[in-house]
Amino acid sequence: MYDTFHALILKPMVYRDNETLVSFITERGTRGSGIAKGTKRPTARWVSSFEPLNLVNISLFGKENQNLKRITSCELISSPMLLGHLESNLVVGCLADLFDRVTQEGLEDPRLFRLLKTVTDGLKSRPDEADLILAYAEFWVLFLLGWLPDPKTCGHCQGTNEPFTILSEEMGWLCQRCHPINKGEGLPNETKEYLNHLKLATPMSLQRQNLNSETFRTISRLLRQRLIGEMGVSPKCYDVLFRSSGL
Repeated sequence: MYDTFHALILKPMVYRDNETLVSFITERGTRGSGIAKGTKRPTARWVSSFEPLNLVNISLFGKENQNLKRITSCELISSPMLLGHLESNLVVGCLADLFDRVTQEGLEDPRLFRLLKTVTDGLKSRPDEADLILAYAEFWVLFLLGWLPDPKTCGHCQGTNEPFTILSEEMGWLCQRCHPINKGEGLPNETKEYLNHLKLATPMSLQRQNLNSETFRTISRLLRQRLIGEMGVSPKCYDVLFRSSGL
C-alpha cells in the first residue's frame, strides 16, 4: 500500500547500517515515521531532503497496520536552512526537536502542522528575528495543547483591565488586584500586551520595535520554563542554542 502526502521533516536518525529513521509531521497534524534505505551511499538521491523542517512530498510503502513503513521517495519542496546564519539554523533544530516531542503517534491536530509551517516560512524570510519567532512558536504550542491559559483575563476575577502579576499553576494569569505585588516585582507591566501581540500576530507581522526588550526576555523565559516542565525534559538543541547565542 502506497501513501503520498506533504510533510515537514522533524528528525532523521541512524537506524541500521545504511538506513535512516525519519520522523515527520503530516498535513493532518499527525506524527509519523519511516525507514529510508541506502542513505549512507554518496549517491543517495534523497539524503538532503531529510534536513529538519524541510517541507517535502513523501511517499511510504507498507501494510496498513505496519508501524514503520518504507520511504520510497522524498521530494524536497522548500528548506528553511540558510547558509551562514547560525542562530536561525539553531532555532530550526530547536523547533524540530520541540515538535518531535510534543506530537505523538495517534494525535491528529492540523493546527500543529500549520503552526510549524508558518514559523518555518517566517524563519526563512526573517532569519534575524529567529529568537522572536521561536518565542512565538513556544507560546502557540503551549496554547494549542492546553498548557497555557488564555492571556485575555485574570484567572481569578475574570477581569481584563488590570496588568498581570503572576502565572499561577492553579489559576493561570493573575492580575494586580487579585495578586498584589510591590513595584519592581512580579511580571513586567506590558506582559498582557506582549502575550496578546503573540496571539494576534504572525511570524511575518511580529514587530520587535513594539516590544520592551526586558518584557520579551522575562516572558519568553517564563513560557519556555513552563513548556519544558510540561514536556519533562529540555531538548538538547535548546542547550546548544543558548550556549551559542545567549538566547
